[in-house]
Amino acid sequence: MGAGIALLASARLQNQDLRYCLLGACLAESARELLRAEGKGPKGHVLSIREASDETTRDCPPWKEGLVPGAGLDAREIVVDTGLSHGFLYRPLPAWMNPVMEWARGKEAGNTAARPGTSP
Repeated sequence: MGAGIALLASARLQNQDLRYCLLGACLAESARELLRAEGKGPKGHVLSIREASDETTRDCPPWKEGLVPGAGLDAREIVVDTGLSHGFLYRPLPAWMNPVMEWARGKEAGNTAARPGTSP
């Protein structure tokens, strides 16, 4: 639900200068319904990071397209490949920490994915 809460805050605040990061999820149908009820889509800079081997997540294009992003939304997705499924978030791995820190600093977040024990 963290991703849904972040995107709902983005829709309510309508501030294109704010940055949001969605970790290990994109957007559940229940959160999509909340955004539809708001009558406006998310605004700001949104970065989604998910794990390639995580079967509980899916790619983000459905929410980017289905919520009428419009002006003021910069949405990006990074798929890391640590082989840890949803457990990739249980440790501060460079594969997801580095892009989050770059994004928070206002830089372009690149895909620095690496398997555990290797350098990105």
